Amino acid sequence: MKAPTASLDPIVDWYVNNYRSTYFPSSCGPSHSTLLSKPSDKEKAEELLNDPHMWALKSWMKATVYLPLMADVIKIKPWLSVSRFKDFEDLYAWVYSWMKRPYVGQLYIYDVALRLAMLDSSGSLMPSKYVYLHARPMKGYKELFNRGYFTYPVKGQEAVIPRTAFDPPFAKLKAYEIEDLLCYIAKSLDRIASKKTATKEPHASLDLLVAKI
Repeated sequence: MKAPTASLDPIVDWYVNNYRSTYFPSSCGPSHSTLLSKPSDKEKAEELLNDPHMWALKSWMKATVYLPLMADVIKIKPWLSVSRFKDFEDLYAWVYSWMKRPYVGQLYIYDVALRLAMLDSSGSLMPSKYVYLHARPMKGYKELFNRGYFTYPVKGQEAVIPRTAFDPPFAKLKAYEIEDLLCYIAKSLDRIASKKTATKEPHASLDLLVAKI
């Protein structure tokens, strides 16, 4: 296995300093107050499903996928059921049971489950035991694995990795923050590969750090 060329500590510190305090709701959607303040079930459902990962569903698959999903959410009213779950895994399995259908991917399901977890003010429903990897976070993980920073093997495009598989400096981060940071790292690697590094902060600083690993 390739040996790491630089410490990841500065990158983790970059995330803590720039994004930890603003993770909610900027990274994955509406806040607790925004969703629950909507006057109708239809508006609540729209807010819950309003996600950048579902752009295709609102365009060329609107009639066949998005609108039926919206109808199911209005019927289920998932924001009323959050208190019945013991942890994120329990909540995620339930969300998966009514969201999964053709063209609805794991990343979108994860983001919706994460938004519902935010409705629990205690924070006990947020991911803590496992890190859920899809799309860019998975790409970020594989890139770091190939460079010798991780040892837990993954296959395919999706994986659920035990939180304990992440050594320091990731001990500073919560499970869902690790997923978020891996997404930023993947985006930075894409910019570096295309020779279009960021010129504005805080991403310019991240690109300088990622270029060293």
